[in-house]
Amino acid sequence: MHRSGRTPNHLAADGVVAMAGLGLGATVASAMESVSARVLHTPGGLEVAVGRFTCLTGAYLLRVMVVLVARLPPLERLIGHPRLTKWHRRLSPWPLLLLTVHAAASMIGYARLQRTGLWHEFGVALSRYEGMLGTIAAPGARIASSGSRTNHLSTPQRSRVTGSMLGNVRCGVQRTAG
Repeated sequence: MHRSGRTPNHLAADGVVAMAGLGLGATVASAMESVSARVLHTPGGLEVAVGRFTCLTGAYLLRVMVVLVARLPPLERLIGHPRLTKWHRRLSPWPLLLLTVHAAASMIGYARLQRTGLWHEFGVALSRYEGMLGTIAAPGARIASSGSRTNHLSTPQRSRVTGSMLGNVRCGVQRTAG
């Protein structure tokens, strides 16, 4: 039983998990559909494809994590806050790992494709893609803060912290002008 005196509905919890799984499946299918055999055979093509797949999957899971701790009343009534936060904790390493693999695979793939060095490609990404510095800094800040909790923050403050981190998750599709 949880705070409201009602027992969380286990069938509803299974339904929420199934919906999240369907969303993940659609995300993976979208990533797979965007890759052709021809692209995979170009220099760096496999790495870029891995980068795209891990970015889409990691970003989806990151958004699921935010929904799990968003304190949405219908979700809390159906499932219960303790279970939602437990799912959030269990899911938490995966988006970070996937987005780290995305960054590494994309840099390696584009360096091979352009026939430039990895550091050169890193510099190009920093200078040509809007928000790239924040995108790189956000996971570092998240790793550094993972030992500390945001319990001392009010709900709107926690939302701003989480939103700023999510705002920095990009899959390398936006370029700055010039």
